Amino acid sequence: MLHNMRKITDSTYAHSLNVSLISRMIGMWQDYNADDLETLTLGGLLHDIGKSKIPPEIINKPGRLTPEEYELVKKHSEYGYELLKNQNVSVRIKKLLSPITNAVMEAAIQSDLSEMILMILPISLLLQMSTMP
Repeated sequence: MLHNMRKITDSTYAHSLNVSLISRMIGMWQDYNADDLETLTLGGLLHDIGKSKIPPEIINKPGRLTPEEYELVKKHSEYGYELLKNQNVSVRIKKLLSPITNAVMEAAIQSDLSEMILMILPISLLLQMSTMP
């Protein structure tokens, strides 16, 4: 599954590694147990896995996306959930890619939040979901 991340784009792969490492560091600072740290780390790596189902010409498109292309890219969480739902992956990680989480991210994007907040939001969701049964 992780090898699919490398096929998307180098920047998506690097972003997913960064989210994974930052999530793990925050979890360590919060004294999370080993299982929760593993969930944070893997969740960070996989949070954009659905982008592997988006055509490369859209993911790699320089410049602005058309409204139709943007709508397709917004579905990457849904695609990620579909990819992982029948895999041997923690339910907590699957929740990260659930329609509810996708709605939270969409609301953040619609609110015109800064790039930094949009990068931190998946980490925040991971931290919250890693402590949920």
